[in-house]
Amino acid sequence: PAAAKRECVERLLDTARRQGYTTGKWMVFLEPGVADAAWAAIARATATGELGCSAKVAPTGAGPDELVRKAVVCCVYVRDFDERAELQRVLRALMALMAPLQVPVTAGFKPDAFTMLGIDGKQNRWRLPPTVHSVAEALAWDVAPAPPAPGTQQDPIELDG
Repeated sequence: PAAAKRECVERLLDTARRQGYTTGKWMVFLEPGVADAAWAAIARATATGELGCSAKVAPTGAGPDELVRKAVVCCVYVRDFDERAELQRVLRALMALMAPLQVPVTAGFKPDAFTMLGIDGKQNRWRLPPTVHSVAEALAWDVAPAPPAPGTQQDPIELDG
């Protein structure tokens, strides 16, 4: 079964490549008490080209009719899951950004194609792993440092504060 799963993952990634759907994300799970500060740091770093091509954060669910979540997910996107140097650069930058907040970055790298197919951390019906690279694996890659991805190094966006 393990070999079949690896083959299935590779076929899914090949299909995504052929379709030009190569975006993916590093995920960090934030406790509500640090979510605002972490998101502010991630948003600024993304706007100035220090992180990936985009980022998003889930709402904390703080409304009166919503359940308060224990943790919220923040995603930092990379344009091409095959660009290992860029994946590693963004991961290292994200880890450095989260270190002062004592937020560990432990979730792996997940292609957006997996998200669209419902391959998630819960027991997905295909029993495929939800991520294609672990943090430890990506940190161990022997790659030349990547310059910021095209389109991310731009004139900084002016942010208040």
